[in-house]
Amino acid sequence: MDAYIQETLETCGKSPISGEQCTCATSAEDLIDFVVEKLGNHVSVWSTESIEGSYENATIGAMKLIHGNLSEPPALCHSMPFPFQIYYCHILQKVKLYVVHIHGSKKVNHAIMACHYDTSTWSPNHLAFKILGYGPGLIEVCHWINENGVVWTKTQG
Repeated sequence: MDAYIQETLETCGKSPISGEQCTCATSAEDLIDFVVEKLGNHVSVWSTESIEGSYENATIGAMKLIHGNLSEPPALCHSMPFPFQIYYCHILQKVKLYVVHIHGSKKVNHAIMACHYDTSTWSPNHLAFKILGYGPGLIEVCHWINENGVVWTKTQG
């Protein structure tokens, strides 16, 4: 647990990458204040329905774009391990959001996936590049919004 707490402290203490706006929200009020300051009062919130796996084979079903406006970035808030609730919220340019239906024999999950279409300012040491074998600006990076993560978008209208 100490390593996870240390990682949270490092994440919250680091400088944002170029073009990123971020905060570590330590209360619901801080989180809402960040979202309203950056996106305004009219927002939609998205989260993965369940992270409880079925421990069986699953298939990816329908995938639906829920936010595709690359000029109005969403706010992604990731729950961080700590003795009390902390959300690392950040806004990066050129992000699309999808809801993905995952089917097992017993249930369907609706997972949220964020795709970053501009990774040119990311660190070459980012875990995604280590796993995928590419570097900044060479590929797009998509990831699931996991347990207790939330994504906020401006409501169109």
